[in-house]
Amino acid sequence: MLSPRILALTVIIVGLSTAAGLAAWATTEQIAVTVLVAISFAIHLTLLSILTRVWLVERFPKVKAFLERIPGVSFSVPVPDNIRAVSRTVQPPRRGSSSVNDPVAVESRFQKPDPAPFTLATAEFEPPEPIKPIQAEETTVPVLPGEQRFPPLSSVEKAFRKSQHQSRHQYKNTQLQRLHTICRVLKQFNQEVAIWTEGELATLANTMLSADDGDKEILALLMPQNVVKLNGRRTFEFEHHAGVLNAILLATGSRLDVSFVNSDKDANTGQCSVNFEYRGRPITWRFFERGDRLSEKFLSNALMWVGSRARGQFLPLDAPNGQIQLVFVVDDVWQAIKQGSIA
Repeated sequence: MLSPRILALTVIIVGLSTAAGLAAWATTEQIAVTVLVAISFAIHLTLLSILTRVWLVERFPKVKAFLERIPGVSFSVPVPDNIRAVSRTVQPPRRGSSSVNDPVAVESRFQKPDPAPFTLATAEFEPPEPIKPIQAEETTVPVLPGEQRFPPLSSVEKAFRKSQHQSRHQYKNTQLQRLHTICRVLKQFNQEVAIWTEGELATLANTMLSADDGDKEILALLMPQNVVKLNGRRTFEFEHHAGVLNAILLATGSRLDVSFVNSDKDANTGQCSVNFEYRGRPITWRFFERGDRLSEKFLSNALMWVGSRARGQFLPLDAPNGQIQLVFVVDDVWQAIKQGSIA
């Protein structure tokens, strides 16, 4: 049996299709055109109804809520098959029966019968099995081919390893003490230090220092702004030597009156020139450089010239192949550090 909503929708579609056909007949006065217009209008309205019901309403809750605001429009919620099967098996009493108004009788129809009480005479009763303690399984690790099993360490070996651990711990304490000493000297000479707290110094000594590091490496860690990192290759790049001189000047931290630094290199002859002004006077350095490797003569002269005017010296550091690293330290500071190391 058709629902009133479907019947009303059918009447609306037929009415609108008939109106469209009459309008087409009044316009063209041809029966074929009138029939085609009416059929097309009915099909489009039917497809629009199906689209609204199946796609818009089920996939877009906002559209569904908007359509349900229209008086007389509501969309039913589908009932799952498992709930529908249960509703068919359990039926309420009929209206003519005497138990319609009896709530106890109605409730008893929807309740399952109570199972028989459990007693010792029940056939399904079996005495429980005694609980056995769970024993841990002995797991044996298989020995791989070529693997050796070492016996437990003796007391002598344990003492030897303990002494090694103590020596490493003593080395860390020595490095930390040396780090404290150098940091104290730098602060006495009003040098800029990147680390201030005790915790930072301890972390630096435990993580960044190795057994081969000395005072130069400690200075590089405490004063990273005084470290020079140079590329010893690719000297044919534009004004490479001017960049080297500027990096050396920047590492001193002192403002030397040097300006207008530029350089040039002839790729054919290897002749190089570095031009700059010092205290308003023009200075030119000319030298030859073979291949694409930085000239050691130019580097040593530049370090000596800048270091003597900045009252300090550049100490070499370990660097990867092709790289050059140095740290600048003032002469008075370096003398105080060396005296402390000698003491």
